[in-house]
Amino acid sequence: MCENCKQKEVCRAKMGSPYNSVSKLVASAMDNGKATLLDATVSLGDNCILLPRLIATTNERVARYKAFMYKKDGMEQGKQMIITQMGGVAHLIEKLAESINTGFTYDTKLETKLIDELGYHNIVASDVIVYGKNKEVDEVTLLVREKDAHKDRLAKIVSKIMKREMEICKKNRDVNGMVSITLNPSPRYKALFGECFVGKQNRCGDTRQAVRISRDKIMFILSDGMGSGQNAYTTANDIIMLIENFYKAGFDHKTILSTIGKLLSLRSKEDFSALDIAIIDTQTGDVDFIKQGGRESFLYDGVNIETVEGGALPIGIIEEAEPQIETRIMSPSQLLIMSSDGVLEHLGKDSMSELLQGLGTYNPQHIAEQVIENAKRIGGSCDDDMTC
Repeated sequence: MCENCKQKEVCRAKMGSPYNSVSKLVASAMDNGKATLLDATVSLGDNCILLPRLIATTNERVARYKAFMYKKDGMEQGKQMIITQMGGVAHLIEKLAESINTGFTYDTKLETKLIDELGYHNIVASDVIVYGKNKEVDEVTLLVREKDAHKDRLAKIVSKIMKREMEICKKNRDVNGMVSITLNPSPRYKALFGECFVGKQNRCGDTRQAVRISRDKIMFILSDGMGSGQNAYTTANDIIMLIENFYKAGFDHKTILSTIGKLLSLRSKEDFSALDIAIIDTQTGDVDFIKQGGRESFLYDGVNIETVEGGALPIGIIEEAEPQIETRIMSPSQLLIMSSDGVLEHLGKDSMSELLQGLGTYNPQHIAEQVIENAKRIGGSCDDDMTC
C-alpha cells in the first residue's frame, strides 16, 4: 500500500520505516480477530492518509491467513487421525488372523443326535450344523419348518443335547417355507439396568445408552455434553453414536477415543463431553471402566460401597487427552451406579451409601429414580442436567 501512495516520502521523512507501526496493527488483528482505529499507533494516525483502507486490508489478509492455517492444521489432524485408525485396523487384522488360525471342528454325531431328538418332538430339521473351537461348542445352526421356528421347546432341546444352555440369537427366513435359526451358548451372566434423568432445561443434555457391542459384551455409556439443553444433547448424542459404531467394529478403547477426540477438534465450534463408559463381559464378569472427564462410579454389594475414580480431561478439549481405563471384576450381587456431574455435585460416596442401604432393594429402576429424587432434594433445585 505504501509503495503506490503519493505521501510515502513525507511519511518516511516524519516516521522512518512504517514497519513497526504496521506490525503492531497486524498483531492486534491476529490477537483480537480484527484491528480497529484504536489499534493504530499515534504515528500512523497522524501521518497515514490511507489508514481506513490499511486497516481493512490488514483485516482481510489476517482473515485469509487464519483460514489457511486452520485448513493446514485440519490436514495435519486428519493425517494423525488416519495414522491412529490404521493402527487400530492393524490390531483388528491381528485378531482376525488369530481367529482364522483357530481351527473349527464339526460334530456330525451331535448333528445326527440333534435331528433325531428334534424329530421326536415333532420339530423337523432338514439341516443341522454344530461347530466350535477348541472342543467347545461355539454355534448351532438349524434349518427348520416355519411353523416350528417359534416353538419354545426348540432351544431347550438343543441345550439338552449340547449339555449347556443355548439361546436363539438369529432367525432368517429361507426358501421353501424354511427358517434358518442360529443358537449360541448363553452368557454366564445377564445384566439388568434402570435409568432416570431430568434436564435443567426442557431437554436433558446428558445422553445415555445400553447396547450389546458383541456376543459377550454390553456397553453402558453416559455422555455429559458441555452446558445443558439441546446443544449439549446434540454433542453428547453424536459422540455416543461414534463410540458405539467404533466398538461394534472391534477397535480398542484408546484408538476409539483418540480418533473421536481428533474429530471433535476439527469442528468449527467448541465441543466437548465428559464420558463415562462401562463395558461388561457377560462370560467373565470383568468390567472395563473408561473415563474421559466422567465422574466417579460406585460398586455396591449390599454392605460395602467401592469407588471407581473419575479422571482425565473431557473428550474434545485437547487432542492428546487419553482416557483413564481400569478393569474390575463384578460379583453377581453387586450394583454399579453411574451418574452425571449434576447428580454427584449433591450426592457423594457417603450419601450414596446411606441412600442405597436405606432403600433395601436391588431393583435398578427404583434405585435410579431414588438417586435422582435425592439429588434434587439435597440440591434444592435442578441446576444442572441429572442422569443416573
